[in-house]
Amino acid sequence: TNVTIIGTEEDTEVTVTPTHPIQASPDGKIPAAKPGETFKVKIGPFDVININSVQDFQNPTGDLTGTRVTATKKVAVFSAAQRASVPLNLDKYSPKPSWPEPKDTCCTEHFEQQMFPISALGKRFSITRTPVRAKVGAEPDFYRILATEDNTKVKTSLSSFPAFVLQAGEQANFWSMGPFTLEADKPLMIAQYASSQGF
Repeated sequence: TNVTIIGTEEDTEVTVTPTHPIQASPDGKIPAAKPGETFKVKIGPFDVININSVQDFQNPTGDLTGTRVTATKKVAVFSAAQRASVPLNLDKYSPKPSWPEPKDTCCTEHFEQQMFPISALGKRFSITRTPVRAKVGAEPDFYRILATEDNTKVKTSLSSFPAFVLQAGEQANFWSMGPFTLEADKPLMIAQYASSQGF
């Protein structure tokens, strides 16, 4: 996975704290870093920083969720995954969806999304489901919420996932077969994923 940062103004200092090991850039401007290690880079208008995660047997997911990016001037931030499969691991969902286990790892997807600044995030959400694509029954949608502040209390209208308490940078993963509401006492980010073809 990767995080891409694009500058808009001269002499912008960008500070990055990754949540997963990252690779050093070939030109040496971006250092290799461990989770929690902070580094700074200076950029200008239209300069691009591309931060790539380490993905190997010790770090199989490459997941940079929760990586914090701050800047002294306005920047655009994108998050992406070259090959993603939803869900990656059903064992992290409790309870698991009633849909059958994945039969294969067919059909990974490319994800890319521009990130909202924390100042634009909300606390109350009404969430619909994606159109049903399965020929028999309905496949679940999967969700990930990310807290921006410590002790964020989250409540949903889902009986299987009624509440979470998250710390800053912490995530919760869950699924739903239909629409629901979600409320939090502090701003958070929510992502919705349609099931991959092989699921």
